[in-house]
Amino acid sequence: FRDVLRMIDRSKDYGLPQALYRYFMSGEITDVGEMPVIAARKALAKKTTLDGEARMLIKASHANWEVVVSQFGSKKEVWEAVLPEMGYMALLRNLRNLAEQGVDLTPVLKKLADAKEVARSRQLPFRFYSAYVVMQQAAKLTTPLANALEDALGHSAVSLARLPGVTVIASDNSGSMSSPVSAKSTVTRQNASNLLAAIAMRISDEGHAIVFGESAKLVPLSTRDGFITNMMKQAQTDVGHSTNAHKAIEVMLAHRIKADRLIVFSDMQCWNSDVGSTATLSGAVARYRKSVNPNLFVHSVDLAGYGQSAFKTDDPRTNLVSGFSEKILRTVLDFELAVAGPTTAPRAVADVTQRPLPTLDDIRARY
Repeated sequence: FRDVLRMIDRSKDYGLPQALYRYFMSGEITDVGEMPVIAARKALAKKTTLDGEARMLIKASHANWEVVVSQFGSKKEVWEAVLPEMGYMALLRNLRNLAEQGVDLTPVLKKLADAKEVARSRQLPFRFYSAYVVMQQAAKLTTPLANALEDALGHSAVSLARLPGVTVIASDNSGSMSSPVSAKSTVTRQNASNLLAAIAMRISDEGHAIVFGESAKLVPLSTRDGFITNMMKQAQTDVGHSTNAHKAIEVMLAHRIKADRLIVFSDMQCWNSDVGSTATLSGAVARYRKSVNPNLFVHSVDLAGYGQSAFKTDDPRTNLVSGFSEKILRTVLDFELAVAGPTTAPRAVADVTQRPLPTLDDIRARY
């Protein structure tokens, strides 16, 4: 960057104060008034003890927690000194550090649960669940903290459009879903599946949750319960380790559920463990369409990205997507509107959104 500044003609279009130029070139501060934050940061770097001056310099330099904790150590008084300068993500990721050092979490929880702060932070719902798991494993999960994270999780999904009509959400709880969504994540694919199912339930006019593995079961979820509570209800439903996804359709038929859409969350490692049976998920959907609702939409969400699919790619009423963000759910109405049109989409889907009718190419480009 110094070489760039030497090469350009600063007298023309690249005006730069002389004090700032000198700082970039040599690190010298010739005018504290021109760069008070940088001056405060340099003064803070020379401090060896966390005294009154150091606290003042932390505030004046907007020093982040990494700088302050690295310089003065992970102690209660150090965290309390930098706490006012910590952003939303920093607070969320350091809950365990704060709790272990005995910092009062009351102001932290207030900020974490604030709807406006959640919206501004743009954190995915999975971040809040990850924090919940970390605090639970560290035996630091208190009732106020659990409530704050549950509230934050709810706020993070509030912008999703409602799903009109009847929605069935099938969540894969088979053995292969125990793998984490990434190498460093504490969230498993089963966690992702059950959390996305809980979110989809919350935004559905009428929702039915099914978990499947070797068998499949209808799970009574209440939209009055929190997301994490509904996640646990699904996770605690024993369906075995195989991935007989087609049995979710059998449950729909057994309970006579006439659905407008089916949303499947799975790693798509679907097969049939029943000896002598050739039933498949796509075949079961075809039978359901033939006997119950020929206009059933299917939204197949691949949580692993192995490149496999339980459905044919040429089915015009099947939406094949991958990922584990709640933004996946935004594709549901877009896809149904694009395929069925505003007049024939299930239960007046067109009335739910004010966006222009997208094409399939628009959807693919956007997501």
